[in-house]
Amino acid sequence: METKSVTTAAAPAVQTSSVSIEEIVPRKIRDIGTIALEALGKIDTVLAFELSLMNDHMKTIDIQTVKQERDAMDVAFRLKQHETEEAFAKEKRELTERVEGAEDTLHALEVFRERKIALEDKIAAMESTLVAEKENHRKVHQLDTTTKRTMMENDQMISELQYQSKETEKLLAKYKALETEVVHLRLQLKVMPVEMAKRTHFYQKLIKKLNERVQSDQLAARTHAALAQGEERSKADVNKANEEMIALLETKSNALEAQLRTLCAELNDARSQLDDARTEKHDMLAQQDDTLRFLSVAIHDITHQLALRGHDEKGLSSLQVWQAGDIIPARLDDLAPSEVKKVLQMLFGKLHAYQASIVVRLRVSRQTRPVLHDPTASSLQQVLVSPATDKKTSTCTYGVELPPLQPGKQRQDQLEILKALATRGDSVERATRPGNAANAVFESPTGVHLRSIAVQTLPEWVRNQHDHVLAPLPLFEQRRFTI
Repeated sequence: METKSVTTAAAPAVQTSSVSIEEIVPRKIRDIGTIALEALGKIDTVLAFELSLMNDHMKTIDIQTVKQERDAMDVAFRLKQHETEEAFAKEKRELTERVEGAEDTLHALEVFRERKIALEDKIAAMESTLVAEKENHRKVHQLDTTTKRTMMENDQMISELQYQSKETEKLLAKYKALETEVVHLRLQLKVMPVEMAKRTHFYQKLIKKLNERVQSDQLAARTHAALAQGEERSKADVNKANEEMIALLETKSNALEAQLRTLCAELNDARSQLDDARTEKHDMLAQQDDTLRFLSVAIHDITHQLALRGHDEKGLSSLQVWQAGDIIPARLDDLAPSEVKKVLQMLFGKLHAYQASIVVRLRVSRQTRPVLHDPTASSLQQVLVSPATDKKTSTCTYGVELPPLQPGKQRQDQLEILKALATRGDSVERATRPGNAANAVFESPTGVHLRSIAVQTLPEWVRNQHDHVLAPLPLFEQRRFTI
């Protein structure tokens, strides 16, 4: 009990110390020595008291009994002394471990203090760097907003033209696949009615033969029944066999009729697939018309600009000195107005030639494909088609009809060609009319007319040295322009 009180008295002194570690360690060592001395003094006092008691008791008891008890007391004293020494050694070890833990804690505090100082220095450096970066960012945002907007619009137009080019290629590939599928469906439509007619004729013959066989079997059964009237048992067997034969023939006839209905349904599905293919082809042509409208607006825009500024004969065309393989600027703003007209005319001419080839192919395929007569229409309506109706149908089927482009034998002014193209849509007077939003021409603060965003940029082109035709650069030679 006394050792426990000493331990509990020493523990709060270690746990509740608020002074530094350098003062705690010597104090703890002194406390441990004091506690040990006090424990030894108490042990000696207890032992002396017990010895006096034992001496008094030994005087009243026999010498032998006193000797035995004294021996027992000696043994007990030794055991108790041994236990006391072990408890003291254990408490000493615990105190030593606490001192070592306190030293480790002190070392950890020193390391933490050093890390804290390093982190504070690092945070201060980062704050100074952040202030400098904010200052640089503020300076960057003070650039000219007009330049930024122009760069963004140019990039957006280039990406839009690239996207439109990719979509056009996808639509062309899809259109070719649809053409192949339409040809396949037309072949099926040619072959399927013949096969259906053959199968129907065969099934009708088969049904007729089966009916004749049933009738002959019935007649034979009746004859056999008339000859064997007395044999009721055989008559019942014959009737049962005849009924089974009739039921089997009826089952086969129903199966053939169901197969005929299935084939008719497949024919209707093929026709509906053909209609879907035609609808998808019309949608593709409508999307192609959007590209044509964009080029038409660009042509009207440059025509209007040339009409306002006049044809500048002073500047020589830079295209005349270009060679095959040279890189033309990627922006129309870097070209002269006459060169812009040439680029737009070339694009319009290529689309016109492509659409003309599509029209020829579709007309040829339309003439070669079998005509599916509508059972609800009269023969006169199916045969007689007016030219106006045919032209309207052709326009709906093949897209917007473009004006013919006939290149002159000699090099003529491009302005005259664009004027001929401009007769399809709005005139120059309508383009210059106030409030016009489609073909708007903007003016800069200096009074110079600017082209709209639709014609400010275009993919790069090179001049063909022999044919004088602008062709697109290969994909690996295309470069994005820089401002």
